[in-house]
Order: sequence, then C-alpha cells, then structure tokens
Amino acid sequence: MTINRETSQRIEKILLHLTFLFFALYVINVVGNIEGLEGGLGKRRYLTVLWVLLGTYLVVSKAKINWTFFGDNVRLVVPVVAVSVFLYVYHGRAFNLSYAKYVLLLILVGSVVCQIKRFSLREFFIVNSLSCLIIFFVALYQIYGLGYLVPNGDLNRNIFACLVMIVGNVSLFAILYKGKLKESECLFFTLCGVLAIWVMLRTSCRTSYVTELVLVSVCAYLAYKKYGWSVSRVIAFLVLAIAFMVLILLTSPMITEDKFKAIGIEIRDFFELEAGESTGSSVGLRLAMWKAAFAEVIPQHFFFGVGDIRKLDWLTLLPNSSIDRTFLAKLSHFHNEGINTFVMGGALLFATCCWLLSRLFSVAKSEPVLLCLLIGAVTWGMTEVAFRHKPVLIVFLSIWLLYECAIRNSRMQEGHKDLY
Repeated sequence: MTINRETSQRIEKILLHLTFLFFALYVINVVGNIEGLEGGLGKRRYLTVLWVLLGTYLVVSKAKINWTFFGDNVRLVVPVVAVSVFLYVYHGRAFNLSYAKYVLLLILVGSVVCQIKRFSLREFFIVNSLSCLIIFFVALYQIYGLGYLVPNGDLNRNIFACLVMIVGNVSLFAILYKGKLKESECLFFTLCGVLAIWVMLRTSCRTSYVTELVLVSVCAYLAYKKYGWSVSRVIAFLVLAIAFMVLILLTSPMITEDKFKAIGIEIRDFFELEAGESTGSSVGLRLAMWKAAFAEVIPQHFFFGVGDIRKLDWLTLLPNSSIDRTFLAKLSHFHNEGINTFVMGGALLFATCCWLLSRLFSVAKSEPVLLCLLIGAVTWGMTEVAFRHKPVLIVFLSIWLLYECAIRNSRMQEGHKDLY
C-alpha cells in the first residue's frame, strides 16, 4: 500500500501535534495517581511513549537527528557526567547515575525536535501554556472538587510547586516577546503563566514567594533595560505582581502570622545559641542542617564527598548534630542544592557543577526564557534541592531543549549566529 504525499504530510502533522501535546502533558503524567484521575504514566512510560511518537515521526517524515544540536549540548554536560561516573566507581556504586541517563535521552529527543523547522517560538509557548492550563485545572479539581487544603498534584507540595514555578514563569516571560509574537498571543501566554503562578503560590510553599519575587524583578529589569519599557510601565507591572502575591499570601490557609513569628525566633536562636539548636520550624531545621554539613561532613570528605546520601545512615553522618534524632533519621538531603552537591560529590562535583552553571548562564544571557529557568532554579535551590527530583529535572530540561530548538530555528531563518 502506497501512501501519497498529501496523506503522508497529514500523518506527519498529526504525529507532530501529538508529540508536542505529550510534552505539555508531562506535568500531569508525573503527578502519579490523583484521586479520580488514576493512571499517571510515570517517568519511564512517559519517555517510552515519547520515543515511540518521535520515532514514528522520524520514519514517516524521513527526518534525521540534528547531530550538531546533540554535540553542542552533550559537550556541556560531559564533564559532569564524567565526574559522576568517577564518583560512582570511587564510592563503590553508592552514587546515583540515573540522572545522567535522563539528561542524555532528553538531549537526543531535542536533537530530533530540532529538525522540525516549523517548531518556532509560537509553538514553544503554545506547548508551555497548555501545560499551565493543565496545572490550573488540576489544581481547581483538587481544591474545589476533592476539598484539598492546597493543590499538590499528589506529590510533595514543594516538588509540585517547583514544577509549576518553572512552567508558569516561562509563560509569564512571554510578555517580553512582543516583537517576535503577536500582541494577542503574548497576552494569552502571559495570562496562562499567571494562572499557573497562582497555583504555585496557592501551595503555600514559602520558597515559591521568594522565587517569584526574584523572577518578577528580573522580568521587570529586562523589560526596562532591553525591551524599551518606560519606568511607569515597569512600576505598574511590579505593583500588580506584588499585590497579586500579597493577596494570595493573606488568603493562604497554611501560611499564618505564627509561622512568620517562628521564623524570626528560629533565626535569632540559631545565632544566639552556640550549638545552633533548632526549636522545630523548617527554617530552624535548615539552618541547623547547613551548620552540621559545614562542621561535620564537608571537612572530612572535602574532595570526593560521601556518595549518595539517601543510602546513608544520617545518625552516623551527623553524630554531633543538635537536630532531633527522630527527625534526623528521616532526612534524605540538606535542603540546599549547593551544600547537597558538595556533600555528595565533594569539591570535585561542586566545582564541575559551578562550571556548568556558568556556561549555561553564558548561553542564556540574551534569552529571557533561559534566564528565567536558571535564575528560578538557583533561587529555589537556596532552600530546596530541586534537581534531586527527576520530575523537576526532566521538566526543566524539556523546556530548555524545546526553547533551544525554537530559537535555533528562528536564528537560522533570520541568518543570525547559532545559540552556542
């Protein structure tokens, strides 16, 4: 049976739309089994279906993998992967290598998508904004349909909030692309981002408020410096954004005045008490963990770290810590991306990751969406360990690579230099 050219093109288009829809659906596939919406695909099955869709598209369209795209991105991550392999051997397999597999797989996926010349900034923001709408309706279902106090996607609410922070703010930054998108499109994408940001703040995760304030400030700064916004327009944008956050904060069911008082008490006690004791709030516990890491772990394992800390006995790892022993036995990370990296892989892994971060910032300096991703991740990583969680890593990389595909295609069409 021979397929004519018109039918072949129609099949290509359907496969292409299914693939991009599936990218957008990732945020709901990873949330597991939401009550009444059981049957989340999960990470492995999600990537399998994505590969089948992309593989079928490659066969039908006779497209090829963009090896330049693949090589550019692999060169960025090779040092981190090489160091991870070394630490895996050094620590006798007590080091997690599965992250490297996901990174390389997603770069390969991006190398396929990059060949789709029709994938532009518009298509990128459509995919991401669809994710925002999915998140918003899932949150509404959980709050008003199931009676949840806060939306969480049936994940740890901090992980869910981080996922939403990434997706929501990428669409929010569409406001800076008026020269490359229609004004109505910019407005629609930005509104989708605002809906997702509402969900993030509604989780009552305090890190989300700090991160959002930083990202809104970055957006306002770029708008003024690079995109010709007037001072009055920037001020209006900031006032609206802060008012929006304050309104959600005041109506939050979990962030109370007592919690803010507890934060002040914990910080005071940490600096006043010689042992850095914690009286129980999340802030006090974080301060105590960070002090213990610098006092007890990093000096003893400075160069190569201790390996995968999730597999270690924390009572042995921090024998002199003032943290409650029952709580200490349940810990799996240090609630700080930098400290966690240093403890796991020592100065070697920490320095390699810092090099990678500097390279990513050099790539992202002229691209608002990429800056949004990086600054959001760094800010979030001050009090959490976002990239320890595979759903966050995969969503971050998927958005980075999809945007890179879109911007490469645009640059090639306009005759500009490549992103790298």
